[in-house]
Amino acid sequence: MVSMKISAYKLLLNEAMFEKNPSLITMVKRDDKNFNGEFINMGVSIKPIWPSSVTVFVSGTDPVDYFLFGPRHHAVSQRAREVIGNAVGTSVEFLPLNVVNKDSEDSIGQYWAINILNNIDALDWDHTVWNSDEIPLKKKDAHLDIIRPAFKAHLIEGQHMFLLRVRKFIKSGIYISATLKKQLKSKGTVTGMDFMPIKVV
Repeated sequence: MVSMKISAYKLLLNEAMFEKNPSLITMVKRDDKNFNGEFINMGVSIKPIWPSSVTVFVSGTDPVDYFLFGPRHHAVSQRAREVIGNAVGTSVEFLPLNVVNKDSEDSIGQYWAINILNNIDALDWDHTVWNSDEIPLKKKDAHLDIIRPAFKAHLIEGQHMFLLRVRKFIKSGIYISATLKKQLKSKGTVTGMDFMPIKVV
C-alpha cells in the first residue's frame, strides 16, 4: 500500500493581486466595539464575547474571498466560509463582520472573521529554518526564532486548517491542507489568497 504524501500551506494575502487591482476591497479602519483582539486566533473560543456589530471600513468596491483587517485578523467571504466550514467543522469559529465602503458606507456583502481553535504542536525542529545556526531547544520562546517551519506529517494528517503551537505558544499564521487548498480553488473562492508551501517530513 502506497501512503499519500501529506502537504501543507501557509495561508497568505496575495499582495500582488491587490496591487494590480486597486478596486479590490482593502481595510482602511475598523470599529471593533472595544473588543480585545489579542485573543483572536490564539486557539481559544471567542464566539460568546464577539460583538454583534464589528464593522470594517474598506476602500475599493470589488469583493474578495479573503482579506486582513488587523494582526491575526483574517476575514473570508460567505462562499469561502462554506468551503472552509465543510472541511473543518467546529474547529473554526466564524464571527460576523459588517464590511462597508468607507465613502458610501454601502455594504460589500457578508464576511466572517475566522477564529481557529485547532492548534497543533507539529513542529519538526530539525527541518525548521531558524534565524540562527543553532536550534533553540532550550529557549522558552523559540517560536519567535522561526523563519520557516517544517511539520511532522503524522501530526497534521487529516487537519485541514490549524495554528502552530510551539510548546505553550501560538506562532502567528494559518496553515491549511492540500485538500482544503484544492477545494477552495475548485470552487473559485481564492480571490485575495496566496499559498506558501510548508515542508512536511
